Amino acid sequence: MIMKIHKLRLNQPADKKKIAELNKMLSATDPAAGAEPGDEQQSVIVRYNLRRQIFKQVLEQITSAGLVVERSFWQRLKLAKWGFTEENERDNITARSLPCCSNPEEILSKVKRTN
Repeated sequence: MIMKIHKLRLNQPADKKKIAELNKMLSATDPAAGAEPGDEQQSVIVRYNLRRQIFKQVLEQITSAGLVVERSFWQRLKLAKWGFTEENERDNITARSLPCCSNPEEILSKVKRTN
């Protein structure tokens, strides 16, 4: 389990009913996932398991719950960074492990086959 926690700024004050709906949607895929109001009036905190959901899916669920994420330059930059970082994490999780550096013959034999 790789839990992710993100705080998102919203365009309008957080509606507790919509956040409760989002919480239900997120926890349907994973009981540890969920949403809650942030410490600021216009924010929401989301938790989800990276092995079961990706940030793009969470954003879609936020939108379908009726919440609107702020689209300022810095917010868009932050969202893009989170998406890129999570894509790298998921790629690293599924990557095949390489042989140990103490066995260079195995590494060289694989390099020769690919060339």
